[in-house]
Amino acid sequence: GAAAAPRSEPARSCDPQSPLHPDPDEEDSDPSDTEVSDNDCNETGVAELDVIIDEAGEKDRRSDSNEKHISCPECGKIFKKKLDLKRHMKNHTGERKHGCDVCGKRYKQQWHLTAHMRVHTGEKPFNCSLCEKSFKQKGELNMHMVVHTRERLFGCDTCGERFLRRANLKIHMITHSGERPFGCSFCGKRFKRGDYLKGHMRLHTGEKPFSCDVCGNTFTLKRNLKMHMKLHTGERPFSCDVCGKTFKIKRNLKLHMRVHTGEKPFGCDICGKRFYKRVSLTGHMKVHAEEKPLGWDACEEKDQSD
Repeated sequence: GAAAAPRSEPARSCDPQSPLHPDPDEEDSDPSDTEVSDNDCNETGVAELDVIIDEAGEKDRRSDSNEKHISCPECGKIFKKKLDLKRHMKNHTGERKHGCDVCGKRYKQQWHLTAHMRVHTGEKPFNCSLCEKSFKQKGELNMHMVVHTRERLFGCDTCGERFLRRANLKIHMITHSGERPFGCSFCGKRFKRGDYLKGHMRLHTGEKPFSCDVCGNTFTLKRNLKMHMKLHTGERPFSCDVCGKTFKIKRNLKLHMRVHTGEKPFGCDICGKRFYKRVSLTGHMKVHAEEKPLGWDACEEKDQSD
């Protein structure tokens, strides 16, 4: 008789939930396990499917020639793989199942924990190819590379000043807004930046963490130590382009330039006289404080005091 038709193999399912398909929810599974290859579907003649998870959690399957797309039921963000959606959902649930055995800090993702562990181990796997400096995180290396290129990518829309890092631009923008979000709990004085407040607090606590290696003098602020060190080195790095005079600090050069420009920003409210420096105005105001009222007579004052 006629030869029996060969027994056909049961078609393999492209359903991610099928027992024949690897579980995409396993954290340590290969990312490729979450998708069915084109060859698997072509062998069985089963069309590739899109899986969309709606808010009710039910699956709606439809044929599509493109990759699978899965949407987050909370925010609607689209993912190609179910494993990516699972990781994303931790942002909504707040789940942090990856804990540090050293300090107990917990993280949503395993790679966050891996990166954190370098704080304890001191490992710095990311190396600069130009200066051989190494870093714990790749992002730190990327930020460091700007030091070599000196490319200032981030510009202020208000004044045009440019910065190497976005964080520096963000700090700079507070200058234009006038915002002073950091307040001193002792005297109420407010500051634009947290590090300014931190330095100010040392005035109340008396802390002077910055010390001179030459004479042992201590300072509240690091910039004060840097200015002090120039007394020992004799360094005067700031020079006037007009007359060549040099200065130890940039602020003194800025004050000096007013001699050439004629700028006198400090004016007396009583007589209108103007000055290059605020301290000169302060000294001048004493002249008015010592002035006597109109018609004052020294002899009459002496008679009244007898």
